[in-house]
Amino acid sequence: SPCDEVIFQAMPSLRVVVPNFRPAGRRHRDRDYGHQPGQINWWLPLAPARGSNTLWLELGGGMCQPLEGDFGTLHRFHGHELRHFTHPNNTSFTRVSLDFRVVPGPCYDDDFPGSRHPTSGRQCFFVGGYYARALFDEAAGLWR
Repeated sequence: SPCDEVIFQAMPSLRVVVPNFRPAGRRHRDRDYGHQPGQINWWLPLAPARGSNTLWLELGGGMCQPLEGDFGTLHRFHGHELRHFTHPNNTSFTRVSLDFRVVPGPCYDDDFPGSRHPTSGRQCFFVGGYYARALFDEAAGLWR
């Protein structure tokens, strides 16, 4: 059956990475932060992104791949399972990008145990907070 519901990150993350001798963040999988297994990551550079000025994916077996492209190149990957990271930006260009996460409705668990805060037990990633919901209106042919 078609997917007529998506759960999406309500506020995309804006990343600005100036030339620097340190990587921006650490090598990680989104499951390290309690995100859901069905989550799909989307990454959109807003300026040319290449070499040490881009996001990298660890594909396994020691293989890594840069997500390269210019403004408007949209990349999709399974950030829950694939480690992703940056290198120190040793270019003379600032990287500007957006990233956001989407969970197809049938894959979303509104009480995913891995998303609970370690001390309070409350959900960290939920609709109305981190996530918002879009439903497909078949009659109108629109997402709402």
